[in-house]
Amino acid sequence: MKGPWMVIFGWRNDVEFSNLGCGRVNPFADDRIVPVSVFSEHEVDQLHEVRRRLEAAADDVHKRGDVWYDPWLPAYGCALQKTKVNAAVVKLEVLFVDGWERTLHFLLTGECVHSAVPKAYHVLHCADLDSALEENFNKKFDSKLWKAQQGKGSKRSAAINDLGHQKTPQFIAAVVRRAVAAVTSAKEENEDNGFERDKRFSPHGGTTDVGQHTGGRPRDTCWPLVHAAISRNLCCGPGLFRKTMAMFHLGLLKKTIYQTQGAFRRGIDVKSGCDSSLVELLDGGYDVSGLQDECAALRANVDELIGQLNRQSTSQYHLPDSTALQQLNALSSEVLIESPKRGKGLNGDEDAEERRRRALGNLNGCWFIDGAMCSLRDLLGWEKTTGTSNANKCVLVLRTVETFMFTRSHELVDDDQVADNDEGQFVEQMQSLVTAYQNAAATWRQLPRDKSVLDVEQRSRELLVLWIAFCLVHKSCVVDVPLCAEYNIALDWKDLKVAVLSERAAISALQNVAEYSRGWNDRTKGLQLFHMTNQGPTFGFARRFGLDSSAMVAAYNRTWVMKLKSIRRSGFPQMRLE
Repeated sequence: MKGPWMVIFGWRNDVEFSNLGCGRVNPFADDRIVPVSVFSEHEVDQLHEVRRRLEAAADDVHKRGDVWYDPWLPAYGCALQKTKVNAAVVKLEVLFVDGWERTLHFLLTGECVHSAVPKAYHVLHCADLDSALEENFNKKFDSKLWKAQQGKGSKRSAAINDLGHQKTPQFIAAVVRRAVAAVTSAKEENEDNGFERDKRFSPHGGTTDVGQHTGGRPRDTCWPLVHAAISRNLCCGPGLFRKTMAMFHLGLLKKTIYQTQGAFRRGIDVKSGCDSSLVELLDGGYDVSGLQDECAALRANVDELIGQLNRQSTSQYHLPDSTALQQLNALSSEVLIESPKRGKGLNGDEDAEERRRRALGNLNGCWFIDGAMCSLRDLLGWEKTTGTSNANKCVLVLRTVETFMFTRSHELVDDDQVADNDEGQFVEQMQSLVTAYQNAAATWRQLPRDKSVLDVEQRSRELLVLWIAFCLVHKSCVVDVPLCAEYNIALDWKDLKVAVLSERAAISALQNVAEYSRGWNDRTKGLQLFHMTNQGPTFGFARRFGLDSSAMVAAYNRTWVMKLKSIRRSGFPQMRLE
């Protein structure tokens, strides 16, 4: 039974490694950024863990958390899964395939076979067994299953709560429950009399009989059962399972191609040896006419095989015959297309630019700018010339600004990228852009439209744009105002997990914001600046910033002197100016 999954997890050709964890390890991980042919180190570790579970033997020493399968029962469409919950308890479950659907496939002989394939799997919880009784349980299970298999004819029936013998997963679950009851019972049970007519130990319904059906063939359950076990034990979501299956089928295809090429080369070598032997016999004066006829017959078989392959390839591409051409020629279009009439009031002297502007105005369109390539100044100029009177323009403004911000988010983690920020105007321009973006979002929400999940994702995108803008401004202010470098960013990167995003660029931008804020706070380890619930550090920052600024100190002194003079003129001559 080790062969199939040895091929799956032992085949390592064309498999690379990259540092990427799944969503269970990193909530911001997105496995779609890695090509299908690439497996990360975390994914390879998970595949090795699944391989260990599938190959684990019953007599191995198991520790807490281990999962193994013993026995595999493909004749019943299931396997007994055992889980070491702790040092004293082993959980017994029956993993079985389900969701059978009818299908047709053709054998090499051309015979059409009606069969069924499973599309799902389920798990039946049977019991929690004391680990000290596991060996006795295995013996009881084997003996009770063997005894049930000896039943013939009417003894296979499960009527009146008998065990019977049916090729169903529920039958195996009933055997498991009886074996557990036998090893945990206070008295010895030589027979099953204590279990007969007891509903707790009788087989239940609801599962498919996978035994012999019409045609005398049992259902194919071996590979679907292994398929279900692999899918159940992978923790990285469906992506890793699909990648593994794709690589497995690709490996089988390569193996088949290599075997075919090898067989063809061996056949050519045998043919060359046969030709040499015939030439030697012919030189010796022997009559080789009979062998020549056999070689000619073999050559005819080879030519026939090649001809069949060529006919299969060319059957998909052929020209229609004369009858089909006549039928096509006789067809007439049911839609009458007439040339539009020219309007009498049109101005024939207008140039192409005027016609283009007029057409653009008639279509109620707007200019387009590439948010990933434009500068901040160009984007602000484009936004001012683009109104948001309808839904299409609102969405265009939102998506263009989001594309610009998502692209600029790479500057947070990549020091090699130098932004084209205008000296002294970056903060003001970024504030203007964010304000325009929020106004467009507010206008878009007021437009009539159907409520959908897009509202939730749009709010997440707005939050992401705000945090990207804040981090970009923070990175700029740290250079201009070194005092900012002593404070943390008022953002816990773990709180960003509430964002609902589906676009890869948005997820990448979210990761950049999380990496920047997390890295800055880990390096600085200071108080949080501009925190909404704790404004003490913000006031302290303002005080220190004001005392360090000569311009602000001079302005403060001028204001204080003017205030004192005003008080003195109002009737308090005893106050003295210092």
